[in-house]
Amino acid sequence: MKRILLLLIFCCFSLLGFGQTVTKATLPECYDWAKADFPMMKQQGVMEKLANLKLEQIDLQSRPTITWNSQVTGQSEAISLALPIPNFEPVNLPLVRGQTTLDANYTIYDGGMLEAQKAIQSADLKVQQQQIEVEFEKVKPQITKAFLGIGLLRQRVLILEQGIKTIENKQKQLEVGIANGVVLPSALKRLQVEILKLENSIQETKGDIHTLLKVLEAWTGQEFDENVELILPEATAEILLKKGSFPEYELFELQKQQILVKENLLEAKGKPKVGAFVQAGVGYPNPLNFFDNSISPFAVGGVKFQWNFFDWGMTDKERQMLSVSTQTIDIQREAFEKGLSIADESYKTEIEKIENILPKDRAIIALYDEIIKEMDLQLENGVITSTDYVNQLNEQLQAKLQLKLHEVQIEQKRVEYLQHKGLL
Repeated sequence: MKRILLLLIFCCFSLLGFGQTVTKATLPECYDWAKADFPMMKQQGVMEKLANLKLEQIDLQSRPTITWNSQVTGQSEAISLALPIPNFEPVNLPLVRGQTTLDANYTIYDGGMLEAQKAIQSADLKVQQQQIEVEFEKVKPQITKAFLGIGLLRQRVLILEQGIKTIENKQKQLEVGIANGVVLPSALKRLQVEILKLENSIQETKGDIHTLLKVLEAWTGQEFDENVELILPEATAEILLKKGSFPEYELFELQKQQILVKENLLEAKGKPKVGAFVQAGVGYPNPLNFFDNSISPFAVGGVKFQWNFFDWGMTDKERQMLSVSTQTIDIQREAFEKGLSIADESYKTEIEKIENILPKDRAIIALYDEIIKEMDLQLENGVITSTDYVNQLNEQLQAKLQLKLHEVQIEQKRVEYLQHKGLL
C-alpha cells in the first residue's frame, strides 16, 4: 500500500512538471533562456530601482528647505549711543549677542534645472541597461559553439557506429572463410581489435557531447535530455534579406540622447532663478530694532532673484566638450559599421569556400566506397590482410567525418552570419 501511495505522489509531481528536462530546443530559445539567466541582466532591475530612488530624491529638491540655525558672538567693543535729547535713553548694545532662527527657502522657478536632472538620470539608466544588452551579445557565440558542437559530435558517433556495423558484417563473412581454410583466424582478431578501438572513440565522443550539454545547461539554466533535439535556424535567401536589429545601434542613439539632455541642463543653468525665503526666531538684542536690547522674537521674509549671466565662457566650453563626445559616438558607430561590412564579406567568402569543398568530399567518399567493395572480395579470398582492409576502412571513416565537419562548418558560418546580420 505504501509503495502504491509513493508511486501516486511521484506521478503527481511528474504531471506538475517537477524535474522536467528539455527534449527539444532551438538556438533562439537557448539565447532567450541564457538571457533570462544572465547574471548581468539581473542588474537591470537593480539599476531601475536605484534610478527611481534618485528621481524621488530629485523631486524632493523642489520642496521647501527648513533649517534651524543658532549662533552666539562676543566682541571687544559695542555701540554706545547717548544723545542730548530730552527723555532719550542712552543705547548701550551688549558685547555678547545671540540668536536662534528657523530659515525656510523655496525655489519658485529654477530655470528647468530639476527637470533636466531627471531627464539625465533617465537617460543614464537607459544607457546602462542597453550596455548590458550589448554585453550579452558576446555570450551568444559561446552558446552557438556548444549547440553546433553537439550536432557535429552526434554525427561523428553515427559514422563510427556505421563503421562498427561494416566490420561486424565483414566478421561474419570471414568466419566462413576461416571455416573453409581460406582466411587465417588472426584476420578476425584484427577486426575485433578495430571494433574495440571504434567503441572507445564512440565512448569518448559521447563524453564530449555530455560536456557540451553541461556547458549549454550552465549558460541557459535549463536541464537538457541527453538526446535533446537541437533545431538550427533557417538561413534562406529570404531571411537574409530581412533587416536585422543590433543592440549596438540602439546604444549609440541612447548615448546621443544622453548628451542632448546634458545640453538642456547647461541651458537651465544659464536661466534666472527665483525663490522665496522666510526667517523667524529669537534674538538678543533684537536684530531688527536697534533700540531694543531685550530678548525679542523677530521675522523676515521676501523674494530673491539670482542670475549668473556671465561665467567667463565655462558653459561654452562644456557645450564644446559635449559636441566632441557626440563626434566620438559617431566615430564608434562608423567603426562598428565598417567591422560589419568586413565581416559580411568574410562570412560570404568562408561559406562559398566550404560549399566548393563539399562536392569533392562526396566524390572522395564515393571512390572509397568502390575501393572498399573491391577489398571486401580480396579479404574474403585472402588476397589482402585484415590490416590492409582496416586501414582502408579507417580512411573511409575519416573522409566521412571530414564531410560532416565541413557540413557543420557551413551551418556554423550561416548561423554566425545570421547573428552578424542582426537576425538572431
